[in-house]
Amino acid sequence: MDFQELIRARYSCRAYRSDPVAEDKLAQVLEAARLAPTANNQQSFRLVVIRTAGREQELQRVYGKDWFVQAPLVIAACGVPGKNWVRKQDGKNYNDVDMSI
Repeated sequence: MDFQELIRARYSCRAYRSDPVAEDKLAQVLEAARLAPTANNQQSFRLVVIRTAGREQELQRVYGKDWFVQAPLVIAACGVPGKNWVRKQDGKNYNDVDMSI
């Protein structure tokens, strides 16, 4: 698949199966995030894996859409702005850029 095909095939998923996620698959996803580029390679983020079973009401207070708790887990990507690289010229903190990557 070339990049243009990838762009055309992209969509926002709003429905999930509740099938458990295999630990090796979860580990692969977390490792890919760990290896993702960040500004100045600061890696100033934390990933929090939240298993949804039994926490649906609590999680819906965070984000009230039904699809949000359909999946067996949610990975919260949390930036640490105080540890991010800041561009000297204008003081731009790269937390938002790193978290979007």
